[in-house]
Amino acid sequence: MNKTAELAAYVAAIAQNTKDNPDSVAQNALKLRRLATRHAYLCLVDCNTGLDDKGRADMEKTEDKARAHVAESFPGCKVAFQHDPRGATVKLILPDGRSNSFAGGYWCVPTSREW
Repeated sequence: MNKTAELAAYVAAIAQNTKDNPDSVAQNALKLRRLATRHAYLCLVDCNTGLDDKGRADMEKTEDKARAHVAESFPGCKVAFQHDPRGATVKLILPDGRSNSFAGGYWCVPTSREW
């Protein structure tokens, strides 16, 4: 799946689980994508060289922002994190159980870059 199709499927999955208007859903989904991109980058740095105290604080702050954003923007949805940069590091748990992962149970939030 190319990046455009992946992003469209991500926004559509969220839209089908919220009652918000499509423009608002898209804007909020893109904000979560930016946070996911930051999180994935920090996970990559942690895996390759380790994070210093500032980096660990940045990771915690990014995760806190993502949790708050999901709670505010996507009622009924939850967010989960994993720190292995080989896969999605931010995952959205949708109320309808829709999934795009092999393990099932969550929707992998796409990032805006390939490292």
